[in-house]
Amino acid sequence: YGDRITAAEGTIDTQYGNTYAIRIALDNYPYSLPKIFTKGWEIHPVCPHRFSGGSICVMRSSQWRTYHTIALVVAKTAIWLAKYEKWKRNGHRWPGLEQKH
Repeated sequence: YGDRITAAEGTIDTQYGNTYAIRIALDNYPYSLPKIFTKGWEIHPVCPHRFSGGSICVMRSSQWRTYHTIALVVAKTAIWLAKYEKWKRNGHRWPGLEQKH
């Protein structure tokens, strides 16, 4: 009783057959957007859609609501990883719509 879960770790498989380990930091969950970090691998240094602290940007912090779930964060991370793989293959053009950070 009184213990908090501070992070979730796991892997996500992509359509290209790659597996990516991630860590979701839950420091102020559900009151702020969890931070998503790579685990055991590095994002390409010029890849867009990362926050200044190195976490993956799946949405703007201002879009986060307290009713959003960790399942949503995992799903958005899987989408980000699929776009990242396409970005690496297509000459570094991020696929899909983008939002300003």
